[in-house]
Amino acid sequence: MEPGRSGLTPAEAHRIWRVAHLPAILHPASDAPEWGKAGYRAYDAELERLL
Repeated sequence: MEPGRSGLTPAEAHRIWRVAHLPAILHPASDAPEWGKAGYRAYDAELERLL
């Protein structure tokens, strides 16, 4: 493994982000504005499409 590399693939990193952070952002009680939640949903969908 190269120095500074975690050994994760981009797809694995995306799944970790999705599980660790996205639910809190998209939760109905979240302080994130609806336009922000929509942006995160679109970002997630685009990453999923690319990966």
